[in-house]
Amino acid sequence: MKGPVTTIRVDLPTDNLKYKGSFTYFFISAEDGQRWHPWWKTLFSFLLELERQSVGLSQDGVEMEVALMTGKTRQDFLKLLQTAPESEVEGHRTLRSALRRLPLHELDVPVRYFGPDPESRGNE
Repeated sequence: MKGPVTTIRVDLPTDNLKYKGSFTYFFISAEDGQRWHPWWKTLFSFLLELERQSVGLSQDGVEMEVALMTGKTRQDFLKLLQTAPESEVEGHRTLRSALRRLPLHELDVPVRYFGPDPESRGNE
């Protein structure tokens, strides 16, 4: 990726087996650790450490990379989510959903990384 990762999306599998293959999108922004509790920065850093591959540009023209959390990495991710401060869990519906859904299955968890908006890169 030419620019820094600005947003990470974790695709959380649904807990309803009727909708197999559907996801809830859990977005984490690089700015979240600055605006919110520092725990978000820890979560963002953990996700940045995953091995990822470039997949080119998104439909919006934003650079994109992908990773897949499996096995131990997926377990470590769940453990990290479980360290979230209660105030953050209470105030973030998708975080609550992740904490509820991930322990229910052993599915791999896709992660997508997005670079800066192409328009903002022109202003650098």
